[in-house]
Amino acid sequence: MHIMTLFSASRLITFLRSNLAALIVGLMVVALPVTLQAPQRANAAPMTGFTRVETNGNHSCATKSDATVWCWGLNSSGQLGDGTTTDRSRPVQVADLTGAVSVDTGGNDFACALKSDETMWCWGSNGTGQLGDGTNTNRSRPVQVKDSTGVSYLTG
Repeated sequence: MHIMTLFSASRLITFLRSNLAALIVGLMVVALPVTLQAPQRANAAPMTGFTRVETNGNHSCATKSDATVWCWGLNSSGQLGDGTTTDRSRPVQVADLTGAVSVDTGGNDFACALKSDETMWCWGSNGTGQLGDGTNTNRSRPVQVKDSTGVSYLTG
């Protein structure tokens, strides 16, 4: 909270004289050193093998060197692709998706992956048909984009 008061010069001097002790004590409190605790390592398995990470602000997805896709963050529309709508603070593997060469997170709570067989698969929010499966149904698992064979590059 910020408070600002406008004083005339004479009132300011009077104010400072009567509040000088409080001002000095306040400055001393502000200047006292604070003991910082050393950061603690999280008790979890290391996140290794990721080759590329994509994020849109509320969820992230990454490809791993074994051609799997892993996502974490908000999951209200199934955008993590693990078959649930449970938010995750650690990466979870996207269900039923292998052979991924790239992944991109959509700006509207969805994600898509390009597989090595040149097909595209998407999951998450689908209110405007952005998953390309011919429906407007959200998907918590990947669905193949219709007529997506021969795709060679995926970008957001």
